[in-house]
Amino acid sequence: MLMKPFLLLEALVLRVVSGHLIIMSPEPYSNKTLNNSPLASNGSDFPCKLRDDAFAAPVKETVYEVCVSNTMRFKGSATHGGGSCQLSLTEDLTPSKKSIWKVIKSYEGGCPANVEGGLSGDANSDNDIQLDFAIPENIASGKYTLAWTWFNRIGDREMYMNCAPITVDNPSLSSYNQSIQSQAQDFPLMFIANINGCMTPLNLDIRFPQPGRIVERNGLARNILPEGQSVCTGTPEFGDSVAMNPIIPDIEKENLGKATTYSLPASPVSIQPSPCSCRASHRNTSPQ
Repeated sequence: MLMKPFLLLEALVLRVVSGHLIIMSPEPYSNKTLNNSPLASNGSDFPCKLRDDAFAAPVKETVYEVCVSNTMRFKGSATHGGGSCQLSLTEDLTPSKKSIWKVIKSYEGGCPANVEGGLSGDANSDNDIQLDFAIPENIASGKYTLAWTWFNRIGDREMYMNCAPITVDNPSLSSYNQSIQSQAQDFPLMFIANINGCMTPLNLDIRFPQPGRIVERNGLARNILPEGQSVCTGTPEFGDSVAMNPIIPDIEKENLGKATTYSLPASPVSIQPSPCSCRASHRNTSPQ
């Protein structure tokens, strides 16, 4: 009889662990060997869940035209109360710890789903979890690695990361002459935490120190990290010092070119995608 509560708790934990999210579209690298666990707490498998044969490309190429609305789709059920995510690009097709990742969109709150806990089902469940995004107009044509990173709001302090190879079609920029590496203001460095000694706060949707010019909020206002509060605590063992700045700047007082200030609306606001949505934009869908 004493074993039953323990077994019930163990089953619940296993269900949550086995139900973590994984991207379905675009198809990630080495899909057959990719699991849905978070990155190792010591960062040993950063980036892209490094492992043997981690960067086998899918048979079908994923091509994105700039300034066209796209959808990233996920399967799984353990959404950990949402959190905050970033989409980033690198020009490396076999990324390593030396790769430079540039953020093309940040989701502060309600990512990848605006829920208080988790969803029904298991790791293979399709709960219609998706993120809308567009490749910005000043990304040149060529091959890139697209990364989704997620910092969950509820549960262990973790960082999730899936990577997929993509091809960008931009007729107006047909070469790497406008490399993303040289466009620091438009495309800041990826935020890294929970795997490098700097830990994000529990039960809060973090706000990124360097979110970039395209930011979307979908969570509840009461869950968002207050301005001026540390986004992570501890000394990071790796990660760029600018992207890892632990203090959120007060962008109402000082516009640093990172994001235009915006306030949360009293009720959800829906903004339809448009060709201009891939430029500097800030989408608020958060109720108070």
